[in-house]
Amino acid sequence: MNEEQRFILISNRKAISQDLLVGDVFSYLQSKFVLDIDEVELIKGELTSREKAEKLVETLLSKKRNFFRHFYKSLKFAEYDHLCELLESGVDDVESSDEDGSSSSDDEDSDVGDLPKVETILRNGGVPQIPQIFVDRPQCIQKIQDALNALEEDIGWVVFHGMAGSGKTLLASDGLNNEPLVHRCFPGGIFWVNVGKVDNARLLMKMQNLCHWLDNDGLYRTPKNVEEARDRLRILFSLEHPKSLLVLDDVWSDNVLKYFDVRCRTLLITRNPAIANTLSGNIINVQIKETLTFSQSQQVLALWTNMEIKDLPEESNSIINQCQGSPLAISMIGALLKGHKNRWSYYVKQLDEQKISKVKSKLSYDYTSLYDAFAVSFNDLSDELQEHFEKLSIFNESIGIPVETLSILWDCDEVETEDMMDELIGRSLVTSNTSNEDDEKKTCYFVHDIQLGFIKEKMTEKKKIKGFHQLLIDRYLERHGDFKDIPDDGYIHWYLISHLIMADDVTTAVQLMKDLFWLQRCLDSTSPVSLITQFNALLDAMSSSSTNYQESVELLSDIRRLIGAHSHLFASEEDDKMNLTQLALIQPSSNQVLKIALENGKTKLKEKSDSVFYQWLNRPKEIQDDLTLSIKVHVDQVNCCRLDHSKENPTVVSCGSDHLVKVWDSVNGKILSTLEGHSDSVNCCCFSSDDKRIITASSDCTIRTWSLMNETELKCLRGHRSDVLCCQCSNDDQFLCSASVDSTVKIWDMETGFLVCSFDEHEDVVNWCCFSHDSKMVASCSNDQSLKIWDIDSRECQTQWCDEDFIAFCIFTPDDEQVLYTIGDQIKIFNLSDEMVEKTIETPSDVLSLAFSPNQQYLASAHTDMSARLYDLENEVFVRVYTGHSSWLTSVCFCQSNRTLVTSSADGICNVWSLNTENYSTEKLIPVFDASFLDPEHPFIAACSNKNQVKMFRMIGLAGESPAFKMSISSCKISRNEKMLAVGLSNGNIEVMEIKAIEDSPKISFHQSSTFEKHKKAIVKLEFTRNDELLMSCDEEIITIWDVASKELYRTYEYHTETITKCLTFDNGKYLASTSYDGNFKIMNVETNLEVFCYENEENAMMSCTVTLDNKMVAACSSNNQCKIWSFDEGQLLHTLEENDVIRTIQFSGDNKFIATGCDNGSVKIWNTKMGRLKTEMKDHTGWITDIKFDRKSHLVQTVSDNLKFFNTKGDRLQTIPLIGHYLTAVLPSDDFTLCITVDNQGYLYVLQMV
Repeated sequence: MNEEQRFILISNRKAISQDLLVGDVFSYLQSKFVLDIDEVELIKGELTSREKAEKLVETLLSKKRNFFRHFYKSLKFAEYDHLCELLESGVDDVESSDEDGSSSSDDEDSDVGDLPKVETILRNGGVPQIPQIFVDRPQCIQKIQDALNALEEDIGWVVFHGMAGSGKTLLASDGLNNEPLVHRCFPGGIFWVNVGKVDNARLLMKMQNLCHWLDNDGLYRTPKNVEEARDRLRILFSLEHPKSLLVLDDVWSDNVLKYFDVRCRTLLITRNPAIANTLSGNIINVQIKETLTFSQSQQVLALWTNMEIKDLPEESNSIINQCQGSPLAISMIGALLKGHKNRWSYYVKQLDEQKISKVKSKLSYDYTSLYDAFAVSFNDLSDELQEHFEKLSIFNESIGIPVETLSILWDCDEVETEDMMDELIGRSLVTSNTSNEDDEKKTCYFVHDIQLGFIKEKMTEKKKIKGFHQLLIDRYLERHGDFKDIPDDGYIHWYLISHLIMADDVTTAVQLMKDLFWLQRCLDSTSPVSLITQFNALLDAMSSSSTNYQESVELLSDIRRLIGAHSHLFASEEDDKMNLTQLALIQPSSNQVLKIALENGKTKLKEKSDSVFYQWLNRPKEIQDDLTLSIKVHVDQVNCCRLDHSKENPTVVSCGSDHLVKVWDSVNGKILSTLEGHSDSVNCCCFSSDDKRIITASSDCTIRTWSLMNETELKCLRGHRSDVLCCQCSNDDQFLCSASVDSTVKIWDMETGFLVCSFDEHEDVVNWCCFSHDSKMVASCSNDQSLKIWDIDSRECQTQWCDEDFIAFCIFTPDDEQVLYTIGDQIKIFNLSDEMVEKTIETPSDVLSLAFSPNQQYLASAHTDMSARLYDLENEVFVRVYTGHSSWLTSVCFCQSNRTLVTSSADGICNVWSLNTENYSTEKLIPVFDASFLDPEHPFIAACSNKNQVKMFRMIGLAGESPAFKMSISSCKISRNEKMLAVGLSNGNIEVMEIKAIEDSPKISFHQSSTFEKHKKAIVKLEFTRNDELLMSCDEEIITIWDVASKELYRTYEYHTETITKCLTFDNGKYLASTSYDGNFKIMNVETNLEVFCYENEENAMMSCTVTLDNKMVAACSSNNQCKIWSFDEGQLLHTLEENDVIRTIQFSGDNKFIATGCDNGSVKIWNTKMGRLKTEMKDHTGWITDIKFDRKSHLVQTVSDNLKFFNTKGDRLQTIPLIGHYLTAVLPSDDFTLCITVDNQGYLYVLQMV
């Protein structure tokens, strides 16, 4: 930068810093290499826009090269004309120096000279090199270069398409070999990706490789799924590689293409231009001239045979005519002739004798000449290679075949296999794709569909395909000895069952799919969707077999249901995937899967496996019958799901807070399509009545309609001023209605997208709206506490009803005579004729959604207590409760067959349930329970119910029930000798009952012993001490100790001023320890009634406390993320353990060597008590840690949070126990952990026994 330019820039620094928003010029300056990514981040780090602009000027002045003109042009580009005027004289100075003949480093031509040569850019970008045998096709090259030039100023797509074998890849490569074009339009570089036919796993690998390629500095971690990879690519192209070109070669699927829509300049090379219909933005289509001219064909043959055109024999004309100008066909035959110039007549004869009409009638391909060329190439292979190539007929064209699989099938080592595949690739018979997996190159091979179609027909005629399938199976067994010993090679676990079926070995397939070890390997290597698909294929094969598989059909159906019902756990991308054997162990005792799991669990233990397994001894049978599929299709909360109108195997559409709309199969959970376009949470979705369109409503203030067939957006309806919460389609598909936070209900024309009318009479948020079944009325409900009924024809409100609270949901009855609406935990039936509420249905919790069954027999409701309920409309009673979600439900809907119910939840999961109305009971247990292990093999269990009773179990058998109390139960405790039961009530009273065994019976009876009245609030803790002579009780403020025999109050402690968080006795009741939100940790000598220890923390709440078994150390944890350990005898502080979140629970090990701390961030840490050092950390939970236990030998650790997990003290996770409900408060284990007792928030009692 010369002195004049520097003076101009400094003089106008104030004006630039006042007016310039640096983000407006970053893209241009990066594309001209004025700024690199580090400098951009440095400038962005300034606090104000003024400081950022000053930093930009300072950076420009510090540059050795002259970027004055580029800065001027960036301002011009961003339309800062007034700032450009201030700098114009400096630009003139540069131009005048150019006229004088001097060289300016700021000149664009000079910049180009500093850029790498185009050969380097193409080579570094992976652009294929032009082969030696290549015929210039200038018209095609010009067309593609013209299209690429159009991307200079704006991002967009060039879609370069033509039939298979037309030379698209080479023409694209040749078109990019233009230095001015590359430097002007794509100075950020070119990145070539050969996509090909890929499944999701291969697609993810390709996207991961591209991310690593673009991430020069290694700043980002490897993306774990295609959605994350797409977002990563958007960032990388935007920030680190602006104005670069992404080339996607050989793209076959629009489903793949959508993940590469990363808002950059893109060249798409494909044989099917229809896949580009889903794209948006600037799209330029370039269709290649798919055939060579006669002279160009001659030139290709002449080049291959190293002859002059005039010297080509007459047979060459026949070959050209037969190939019909196909570049690939001509090139393939030319390659065959290269080493055998005496075979012209032979290849003419081969082409002439090919029965083309027969081929056309049997294969669904239009490209006859390409098929013929393939046949010629195949016949020219050596006998050995032909034999190997024939075996490829057992593979699917869309599946990548790993070299390991081919080497097994061909019985060759991998080097020989790769050499033979290289020869096939050289003859254009197969393609390959190499990717990096765990820093190792992984090569997969693909056979194009035309070649595969030919070879499959050829092998079918020879009746060889069945034998080839069996050959693959046999050779895998020869190589590995047993199916269960086969390592994950990326293929066999996905497709072995298919090969067994095709080999007509259904019996082996059945045995394999009964093996939980094999299924676990498949789940670890593949996906639940893949495995469910294999089950379906096998069950179909069994039904058509002459062998009777009836018993196996029932078992396989049970296993399929089990996997489907928990598919979201197996599909987890975290390390904490569900163990199938453990999942099977919690099935009812009558389930055949349980019997297999028990054998598997015992086998694992004999093998000294690093796992523990638990059987749920008392699982209710009816739980298994309901849930058929559980799938996590969205990253975050699912706001709505709806079924299409099919009666069999319906399709589901769901939408969520991740801005996405997903369409998926209700049978196996396979994602069929993902609709993207909304820029905020999608709150509602539905199908049109003809199931051809999907309608969605979003917080981005829009309603959108989508074509289900093309997966494209049809219309975007704008008019609401705030979040749109609901959209519904009329049954005649004429209108849409929408409800919004802007207090309006709008009606839209379905075909045109025009606004028909807007109803503006609500005074607050409109939560829901819906059409009547005759499409003549719309009902809407609002936070203004009103329900309104609108007439479509008159466009007026014909009925209005006001209630006492906001109305969340409304729906017309099937006869349109009534409207049901929800207010809190009530469902009200509003009669339209007399405009009165006819009936109120009371429910246990707030209702967020309703749905009528198609047969009009049931009403389904979605609740905030994480359940869905089924109401019998005729008998006016609830007949079923569906539990299994871990957060509130957002929607519920029926299948047209009346056999299926689908729910969505804020937990991000959609569940598919079978409709079941049997075994329903309104009584359920609550998470108030106790267990005594006086007899370790037959524990005594007390579990309280919502009917204010205590149920007593001896192991899993019901031993007796207490009388119903007048108040709800808040705590219970069994005495150590199991002869008394203390029950704490919500009013503060304590009932102590005597337990007596009934003679010659396993049953017990209860006898009223005494009532203790002192507390005024609910009892939260009870504990018998001093050999059951004393009873300690605690509410949230007061601790009392009672003499059980005399029924007298022995001690009262009221020293805590805020809620008591933990209270316990130790040393046989001699001492009482307690912590409180008031920051105090106190220990009292109960016998002397004196305080023996006190720790005060005025600023932080004390959360819990614990004592070693030998009573030598005490510990307490607080909300300031600390746990302190003291010597109890001396009162000396031994250690302060620092955490990074609130420590909610702590526990010493039985040998006193360790202490475990559980945090609100879900982590558990084990510390050495002698040194106060961290031993290990487990980060497996996602919620608060509510309880921790060590086993007697201090080998195992049990942690309680959103679920139950077991670890060893090294920190290795040994097992996760799947529960029906969530949010456990505690688990009571036996000393050796052979038995564990708990009750979840859905009211299920778990008696878990270690296998």
